[in-house]
Amino acid sequence: MCFADATLVLDLVPKPNVFSFSTLIYAFSKFHQFHHTLATFSRMLTRGLKPNNCAFPSRQVHGIATNPNSLKR
Repeated sequence: MCFADATLVLDLVPKPNVFSFSTLIYAFSKFHQFHHTLATFSRMLTRGLKPNNCAFPSRQVHGIATNPNSLKR
């Protein structure tokens, strides 16, 4: 998966919604790209979107918490 392309697609969506961000957050987390996961989550909040229970489920939080080195670039 090319993460830069995934982020670019989100940039091209005229009005991304919680679903758009949640999908990308899930994909980044699934491939253990936790830095990208948190950056995308932060970006969603910056745009004024409120996350729902699908945006950052406990699986992603657990993955980040149990592998803090994954946040290093």
